[in-house]
Amino acid sequence: MININKIMKEKENKELKNKLKNKLEKNKTLLQIEFGKEGIEDIYDKSLENLNKILEKTENQFRNIILKIQQLELEKRNIIPLLNQEAEIEEQIINLENEKQSLVILGNAIQIAKNTLEDAYNIMKNNVTPEFIKQLNQIVSIISNQKYNNVKFNNTDGLTIENKERTIYSYLFIKHRNN
Repeated sequence: MININKIMKEKENKELKNKLKNKLEKNKTLLQIEFGKEGIEDIYDKSLENLNKILEKTENQFRNIILKIQQLELEKRNIIPLLNQEAEIEEQIINLENEKQSLVILGNAIQIAKNTLEDAYNIMKNNVTPEFIKQLNQIVSIISNQKYNNVKFNNTDGLTIENKERTIYSYLFIKHRNN
């Protein structure tokens, strides 16, 4: 597209140059008739020289503008993929930030659940389990006609029962781990 514009501008410049030459020739002829041939030649040559310089300068400016346009279009083609890439990266950052926030919320919920379970375990261990063991001792003692009486529960051996001869039987191995 730029080449077509360039060709059209060059054509317009040539046409303009030809029109100016034709006008100068007409004016030269009119001036020669009125002022004589030698004086007009000097004016004509200087005018033509100045016009050629102006036209050359204009053509150089035109070429520089075309080069600048091409350069900017090239830069634009190079920048557009970078802008698209930046938009994709921004979107990924937003998604990761949202995922991070969700994980923080989940982590907080898990910590609350862990603390609640630890509190419940301590309540059971300190309040419910001793009462349960006391009542279990009474029930085992009644059922076994006082043959078994010392029921214990601990994290190492689990549930143990002691008989009158002090023999300990372990019936359940439950271990509690603190992680």
